[in-house]
Amino acid sequence: KRAVALLTPDKSVMFTIRRYEGEAYYKEGDYPQAASSWEAALKANSDSPATLYYLAKAYGLSGNKEHERTAFAALLRYAANMNGKPTDDFQKMIDEAKKVVWRMAKEDSPIMEQFIFASFLQ
Repeated sequence: KRAVALLTPDKSVMFTIRRYEGEAYYKEGDYPQAASSWEAALKANSDSPATLYYLAKAYGLSGNKEHERTAFAALLRYAANMNGKPTDDFQKMIDEAKKVVWRMAKEDSPIMEQFIFASFLQ
């Protein structure tokens, strides 16, 4: 058991490696690979709203709108459950996520649009 524990990568190290790997792919314009790296980073540490934000962006830029919506919705859930006021940078991420989810809801159906609008008012 001790040998397995010693050989198991540290989650914080794996998060950092995958996070920076995703950033490199993103800068190269390889959005699907960036998304894959950020998914792996979030498996190591799910408490990273910035990684979730950039994952959503990579999905959107690679044309995967359903995953983009899911990631932005997860970011909005994270924001709704956090304590305290978000930083200015995080607030910008939240605002963009709301716009994207709102736009997608409008495209899907007027009923969904009404539901999303009501949830933003709460």
